[in-house]
Amino acid sequence: MDIVDEQALYSYFVLVLGVLVLVIYFLTFTLILISLIGGIQSMSCCCVSTTIKIPAINLANLLQEKYPKVDVKVFCCGSSDYVNPMVQNMVQGYEAAQYEYVWISSSRILASTEILEDMVIKLQQPNVALVHQMPFFTQASGLGSVVEKIYFGCALARYYIAFNMLGLCCVTGMSYLFKKSLLDQLNGLGWFGKHYLAEDYFLTKAMHEKGYKLVMSAYPAQQNVSSVSVSSFVDRMVRWLRLRLNMMTLVASVLEPLTECLPLGFLASITLYHFFNIDPLIFFCCHLALFIIVDYIQLCTIQNGPLPFGKLKFVMGWSIRELLSIFIFLQAVVNPHRIKWGKHTYYVYHGGHTEVEHKSSDAFDL
Repeated sequence: MDIVDEQALYSYFVLVLGVLVLVIYFLTFTLILISLIGGIQSMSCCCVSTTIKIPAINLANLLQEKYPKVDVKVFCCGSSDYVNPMVQNMVQGYEAAQYEYVWISSSRILASTEILEDMVIKLQQPNVALVHQMPFFTQASGLGSVVEKIYFGCALARYYIAFNMLGLCCVTGMSYLFKKSLLDQLNGLGWFGKHYLAEDYFLTKAMHEKGYKLVMSAYPAQQNVSSVSVSSFVDRMVRWLRLRLNMMTLVASVLEPLTECLPLGFLASITLYHFFNIDPLIFFCCHLALFIIVDYIQLCTIQNGPLPFGKLKFVMGWSIRELLSIFIFLQAVVNPHRIKWGKHTYYVYHGGHTEVEHKSSDAFDL
């Protein structure tokens, strides 16, 4: 009787596990299809650090001379009261901003009149609090730039576009335009910078919970980086994943790795073989081929033109990115609370609250 009970319990467990795998597989491809359908259609304050020479300072001064009637001020010092180095560099400009619309953008992000017009028009809706750009990557030389471009145009875009089409809160702080009065009601930018390393996640979450809409721009935020290596890409992905592990533990530790191509295909192959006797090798090969084709279409859609590399290089870069995702996950979970960013080391507590563990006397590069 005990043996029968154990066998029944085992069969029930396998059945539930198999159903969960198939549900995750179905939902993953549903989100990918939503993302493909969505696709990508074809300011007054500048804050910098004084310890490094940035060409943007000279450019800002030239613009001031060219347009003397425009009220512009360049802030060249940050406060040490903030745990977040980007907020530390931006908060003075934010507090001095006299107008309702404030644009926060990371360094080396491509800007144009068309991009700002699109963001401003979308932000004019009364129920919209913030307009953001999906991170993307301009092409540079080297394998690292290929992997970066494929990550942002494929792996990240799979869910970023889909979640935004479904009205979910999915925003990165690489480039976003928002209504200052609404953020001031939520304690302002400085408050989030004092407590969190991922200020963009928490301030957009607070806006979303208040019932405001977060709208994605039709133009991606193209990072114009001169050169990037595979190791620097891995470091950035590990840093981002460690943040997510502390902010969204269940999603980042369980659901996120299960929706990656290789783990998802492996688990689905075993499940289908167990329940339907489908050849796992054939299914896994078909799974890989389908993912590659869908990701290539997605990347071409976001690129809105010919890719700067051929199909063979895409497959090679795609394969490297997918294999690296496993390594990145393992490296992130080994020491999930400590994050080294620039010259500082941070300790991120469960829930996202952050403290500086090791602080250099040098300022942070933007």
